[in-house]
Amino acid sequence: MTDGVSVRVSEGATVIVAEPGEPETQEERAGLLVDRLFEIVEGLNRSVAAKDTRTVVDVRIADGLSDAARVNVAAFVAAIKGTIQALTLELPVGAPNVNLLVSGSGQDGDRERTTRYLLSEDGGYSAGTAYDLRGPRA
Repeated sequence: MTDGVSVRVSEGATVIVAEPGEPETQEERAGLLVDRLFEIVEGLNRSVAAKDTRTVVDVRIADGLSDAARVNVAAFVAAIKGTIQALTLELPVGAPNVNLLVSGSGQDGDRERTTRYLLSEDGGYSAGTAYDLRGPRA
């Protein structure tokens, strides 16, 4: 089953969180690649409209996905990555940065530290980049 997308906008920062869950049915897989992606685009639109706000799209992937779900979640992540990269190219020079952060279960500390860094002045150099905290995968 796929979960939704939440958007948290605060002063100078937007965090868009997506937890795709495990899409099992054809309808859930389609919902992941259409509905959830559209929700992320809406969040990105809010972020861009807020001006002067750095954005992290935080995709949290559950451990132990089936092979079929893993393929669909990978396609979801690739679609988000492409969307962020296209947005980064279209934004004017000096616009706040947008980055993708992908993590697995049990990585709350790593995810929090990385998000905090990407939203900070020190992390401001990074734009349109994907950070996958899950490490090497077979």
